[in-house]
Amino acid sequence: MEVSRTRLAERADPKHTALIVVDMQNDFVHEKGAFQRFGFDISLVREAVPRVANVLKAARNAGVLIIHTRMINDVDLNPPSWITFWGRDTPKMVTGEGSWGAKFFKGLEPRQGEIVLTKYTYGALIGTNLETILKNHGVKTVVVVGTGPNICLGDTVHQAFALGYHVVVPKEGVAPFSKRDRDFTLKDKEVGLYIIENHYGVVCGIDDLIEVWSSFTAR
Repeated sequence: MEVSRTRLAERADPKHTALIVVDMQNDFVHEKGAFQRFGFDISLVREAVPRVANVLKAARNAGVLIIHTRMINDVDLNPPSWITFWGRDTPKMVTGEGSWGAKFFKGLEPRQGEIVLTKYTYGALIGTNLETILKNHGVKTVVVVGTGPNICLGDTVHQAFALGYHVVVPKEGVAPFSKRDRDFTLKDKEVGLYIIENHYGVVCGIDDLIEVWSSFTAR
């Protein structure tokens, strides 16, 4: 479903919009990260890096509130269900606090004044103060990019929608990973975007979003 520039401009107006960049961390993105070692196809994530960088640049120029999430594994802070599913040794292998794998991928690091939100499960609105942050800044719309349209990004979108926030997802800035082949990973993305577009919010082209934000920058 195509969204008009006018509707997108109204929905993603910088004065009431936050950009949430989901888990662009070395273990999920880097070719030497844990997910690559574990056999996940991260090709779409790698391809999304420059696109996410372009969205970040546009958001910064337009004065959009920017929030970077990071997934941290910690047996004292992860939910019991998480520890049971992933195991108690997960912090030693993936995004343990202070590890190289937990750091943001080069070129996507937060800048001074941007918010870094640590989460201990998939979605960014469970067990965090993200909702308080959004309310304090008068946010009505969240634009979400990053990893896991059916996992971390997907949960974040679903939770935001349930709490009353409008959702915008630029499709080229969303990337899944899977332990199957690239065709399956592409299908995973297609399904994730289909669910978002038909049940949660607006899916748009990344160039359309950048052009909209550029128009605000020029004012």
